[in-house]
Amino acid sequence: MFNLKTIRTLQIFFKKNKSKVNFVHVDLLNSFKIKFKNKKDFTKKHFELMKLCTNNSILWFPTFNYQFTKNRKFNLAKDNSETGSFTELFRVFFSKWRTETPIFNIVGDGTMPGLKIKKNSLINPFDKTSFFHLLYKMKSNIFFYGTEINSGSFIMYVEETMRNGILYRYKKLIKGEIYYKKRKKKVTLNLSVRPLAQKFPVEYNWKKIEYHLRKKKLFLKIQKNNKKFGVLNLKKTTDYLQKKIKKDSFFLLNSRSKRWLKKFYKLNKRGILLNDFEKNI
Repeated sequence: MFNLKTIRTLQIFFKKNKSKVNFVHVDLLNSFKIKFKNKKDFTKKHFELMKLCTNNSILWFPTFNYQFTKNRKFNLAKDNSETGSFTELFRVFFSKWRTETPIFNIVGDGTMPGLKIKKNSLINPFDKTSFFHLLYKMKSNIFFYGTEINSGSFIMYVEETMRNGILYRYKKLIKGEIYYKKRKKKVTLNLSVRPLAQKFPVEYNWKKIEYHLRKKKLFLKIQKNNKKFGVLNLKKTTDYLQKKIKKDSFFLLNSRSKRWLKKFYKLNKRGILLNDFEKNI
């Protein structure tokens, strides 16, 4: 049974950080149990509770699908969400729209945001044309429903906002096609990528990030009876983390990542590049 105190605590945060639209990361394996008749009913009841917690705001959900990096195709109608069962069920049963950005696309209720992509576009999923920047401008909140802050893709938006870039990500261009019904668009995805090799890990220090955000009262965390909830305001959090990164380029990272990156930077007098780790295709 859902704790009414938890609902009220979340409602107070959302009232204090009022926004018409909020973005939700969902993990139903860790959230509270709800009785339901079928998958559609199950999705609807969770959605109604999210609306209740956010004071009936419009909600957007990630329907990220990572197959574009392999097959160079994104089909809006057919490609599943790979960010959990709820987002896929919401996409199938309730959402009337889906944004066109390969990999980092979203669904939601309300009106579709004006994020149309033209043919032959160069797309950066986290720049000033992205849905994340739209959330930033609207002073929206990131709601963690049954999950922790480390599931938050917002951190990539924070990094992208740094004027001189991030030393531990490199640019990678991926050409492909977007399909919707009978229409097709050729596009190029402009990604900022972390090295994935075990020898050169680039991993975040989420405990540290959470500690600093909670200390500044920027992140509300609720954990009770193995149920996890959290919420942060994207604009306030981004503005705060920008200041920390300006002072320490590797502020977001853990100690192991910092060690090799500082050695690399000292030796090469630059950040990492694609050619240091792979060839662009």
